[in-house]
Amino acid sequence: MLRRLIPGGLRAQLAIAIAVATAVRIGASRSPGTRRESSRLRAQIDSELRTQVSEWRQSTARADLATPGALTRAADQFIAAQRYHAESLLIVVQVAGGPTVSNDPKLLAREEAREQRTPETTGLLDSPSGLATASVAEAGGMRVLTLPIRSGTRTVGTLRVANPLTPVQQAQSSLRRAFLIVGALALLVAIAVGIGLASLIAEPLRRMARVAAAVDAGDLSVRSGAGAAGARGEVAVLSETFDNMLERLERAFKRQRDFVSDASHELRTPLAVLRAQVELLDRETDEGKRHEGTVTLLRRLDELDRLVADMLTLASDTGPGIPPDELEPIFERFHRVDGSRSRDRGGSGLGLAIARAVVEAHGGSIRAESNPPNGAVFRIDLPRYRPSEGHDQFTGGEILVRGS
Repeated sequence: MLRRLIPGGLRAQLAIAIAVATAVRIGASRSPGTRRESSRLRAQIDSELRTQVSEWRQSTARADLATPGALTRAADQFIAAQRYHAESLLIVVQVAGGPTVSNDPKLLAREEAREQRTPETTGLLDSPSGLATASVAEAGGMRVLTLPIRSGTRTVGTLRVANPLTPVQQAQSSLRRAFLIVGALALLVAIAVGIGLASLIAEPLRRMARVAAAVDAGDLSVRSGAGAAGARGEVAVLSETFDNMLERLERAFKRQRDFVSDASHELRTPLAVLRAQVELLDRETDEGKRHEGTVTLLRRLDELDRLVADMLTLASDTGPGIPPDELEPIFERFHRVDGSRSRDRGGSGLGLAIARAVVEAHGGSIRAESNPPNGAVFRIDLPRYRPSEGHDQFTGGEILVRGS
C-alpha cells in the first residue's frame, strides 16, 4: 500500500525524502524547545511562590501564633500587605480550630464545594507539603507551595500560596503556533530546495534515459554527455560507462553493416555474372561459344566457392610477406597487397577485415608483423578469453597465426 503512494519519478522521490527529513527534524526540535520554555516558566512561578513564603516568615517571625485568633489576625495582616502583588496570586491560610483565610474568599468557597463533590481529585486545600500542581475551581491548573505553620512544637495551621499555570500554558500554545508557522515555512523551503536538488541530481539520469530511448528507436549516434555537463561521482562514472558502451555498440553495428554490405556486394557480383552467362548460354547455338560460356560459369562458381570458404574460415592472406607500409591497410575492406591479385586469381579482400571485426567484437585486437620474404605473423590478443573445461592449454593473451 505504501509503495503505491510513493511517486515513481526519481525527482519526486528525492523531493519527498528531503521534505520528510526536514519535517522530522522540525518535529524533533519542537519538543525540547517547548519543554525548555515550560520548565523556565515553571521555575519562575516556583521562585515567586518561595518569595511569598519568605515574606510570610518575615511577617510572622515575632508574632504569637499560638491561638487560632492570633493566627487569623496575622493572616489578615499578611494578606492586606500583598496589595502590590499580582491579582492572580492566591493565598490561603487554614487555621487549626479556626476559619480559613484567603485573599479570594469567593474562589475559596467554590474550591471547598468542588473538593467535597470530587474528593478523589487533588485540589488546592489537600495538596501535599512542598511544591505541587493542583486543579482549582475556575482557575484551572495552579502551582501550589504548602507550608505547615508551627508555634513551638505544635502545628497551628497551614499556609498555601498558589499561582496559576496559565503563563506556562499560554507560552506552550504560542510556541506551538510559532513552530507550526516556522515549520510550515521551513517545509515549503525544503520542498522547493528538494525539487531543485532532485532536478539537478536526476538530470544526468534523465538525459541518459532520453539517450536510451533514442537508441531504442535506432539512433546510435547520440550520447548522454552527463560527465561533461557537470555530473560527478557515481553518476559521472555511470554516464561515462554508458557512453563508452554506446560507442562500442555503434562501432559493432557499423562493422556489421559494413560486413553485410561487403558480403552482399561480393556475393551479388558473381551471382549477377552467373545469371548473365546462363541467359547467354540459353540463347547461344554455337557449340564453341557454349563451351567458353560453360568454362566462364565454372570459374565464377569457383570464385564464389572461395568467397564463401573465406567468409566461413576467416582465412588470412598468405604469401612471402607484407611490406611495412601495408601492415595497416591490409585490414581494410577489399584491400589487396598485390594489385594484380584479382578475384579470378583468388582473394576477395575481406578475410582480414572480417577477422578484425570478429576479434574487436570480443574485446581483442589483431595486428600484423612481417619480414619479407620470410612470411608474416598475425597476432591476436584476446584478454577476456577463458578456455572451456578440459581445454586449459591457453589462459588468455596472444594467439599467433603464421603465414608463409
